Amino acid sequence: MAIIERPLNVGKIDNFTLTLHSRYLAGEVIATANVTTTSANLSIDSFTNSSDVISASCTGISVGEAELHYSWTTATRSGCETNTVVILDC
Repeated sequence: MAIIERPLNVGKIDNFTLTLHSRYLAGEVIATANVTTTSANLSIDSFTNSSDVISASCTGISVGEAELHYSWTTATRSGCETNTVVILDC
C-alpha cells in the first residue's frame, strides 16, 4: 500500500491513477477494472481503464484518510493494489 503524494481537499474533485508496468502486463492489456473504497471520507464519482492505466475521479467529503482499492483482470491474470488518499480541509 502507498500513500498518494498529493492530498484531496474537502469539496474538491481530483483524478487518481494507477499505472501497471509493461513488464507486469507482458504484452496484455487491462480487460476489466474496478475502484472501490469503504471510507466515508471520499466518494468515487467514476472510474475508467485503458490498456495499462486505471483512473478514478474522486470527491473529498471529510478530513481524514481513505483507501482506494484498485482491482483488474487481463486475459490471463488478475491483481489488486490499495493506495491511501489524504483528505484535507484547505
